[in-house]
Amino acid sequence: MDIEVRDLRDEDRRHVRRLRYRIFTADTFEADDDEQYVDDDRRVVAVQGDRVVGHAGAWRFGQFFGGRQVPMAGVAGVVVEAHARGAGAASSMLRRLGERVRDQGDVVAALYPATLVPYRRLGWELAGELPAHTLPTRSLLTIAAPGSPVSLRPGTAGDGPAMQARYLEVARQRDGWLNPDPRYLAYNEADEDDAGPEERWVAEREGELTGYVTYRRESVVGAAGSSNRLRVHELVATDVDTERALWRTLGASWTVWPTVAFRGGTAVSPLHLVQEDELAPDRDAWARWMLRILDVGGAFAARGYPGAPDVAVHLEVEDGWLPANDGRWVIAVADGVADARRGGDGTVRIDIGALSSLYAGYTPAATWRRLGRLVSNDDTAVAALDALLRGPGPTCGHFF
Repeated sequence: MDIEVRDLRDEDRRHVRRLRYRIFTADTFEADDDEQYVDDDRRVVAVQGDRVVGHAGAWRFGQFFGGRQVPMAGVAGVVVEAHARGAGAASSMLRRLGERVRDQGDVVAALYPATLVPYRRLGWELAGELPAHTLPTRSLLTIAAPGSPVSLRPGTAGDGPAMQARYLEVARQRDGWLNPDPRYLAYNEADEDDAGPEERWVAEREGELTGYVTYRRESVVGAAGSSNRLRVHELVATDVDTERALWRTLGASWTVWPTVAFRGGTAVSPLHLVQEDELAPDRDAWARWMLRILDVGGAFAARGYPGAPDVAVHLEVEDGWLPANDGRWVIAVADGVADARRGGDGTVRIDIGALSSLYAGYTPAATWRRLGRLVSNDDTAVAALDALLRGPGPTCGHFF
């Protein structure tokens, strides 16, 4: 029976929620209608007969690159019933969804892949990481005390605006960090209610909030039995003294909570602060994300280029899905701002996936050139493209 891809309808929500949870988790429960999830006009479903067999949606995010916020679609909930796979349902849903969010103003789209092949076929490419680590809680006490006074207190609901302001202040300096849609934050907060209450500490210096940490206490069952650990959700600090104070506060709980787990989102890794190399990767929680440019002109105009030279790079982009991207472009950067326009001589030929990864600062031009996905006889032009987009390595602090 043929599969049809169409927009989400009201009566689909309950079926979609049940489908997502059945495929992604081992939970069994009576699903609600999913009304708090992604906006309806950013969701599509695959239908076989009168049965919903697939779904894809996209959160509204901003993602920081070069100090500026880029409109990004956070693709999530991409599922297809096992019996309906291999018939092109996922590709058809992603094409329809990509066109939709591009029309709504998103210039890039990111996702966390369960498998790479189908997304690469549609122009996504690996572009960053969501790091995850664990370390002994006691090791946090080896961090040097703050060199200047930092006051700590339990956070309150009234701290929310100041915490958000500090987060955005730090996020602008970190390629790949998100400015999440409030709908996403509310949905995830509701989804985590069963995990126990979230705790928070805020740090202040001279009466101003300069950082915070949010975390939960959890019991982990493993081969050696159960153990207690602190699961850090976010630790944000505008200066190193604030960060030292926040980590050391968590370290004081080491006798009862012997392990700390955290995933992305920290301004400085504890590896640079603790005195012993006891940080271990948490492979079960580590993830890599993919990026796709939806609008070449819009994407290059939206991001920043701090410290980049004034230069014009001539590209020939190969995009077999979005014809509006395909062809020749001139990316002209002056004073850290880009003007992207049609034309030029196509000195550097590159496919949309390789360009997306390069855009994020994740994979350098030399690598794509060696792999044959970037072709150019002009070494100067390739070096200029690298200089524009080279960054410290994009990370992300949110899983979606």
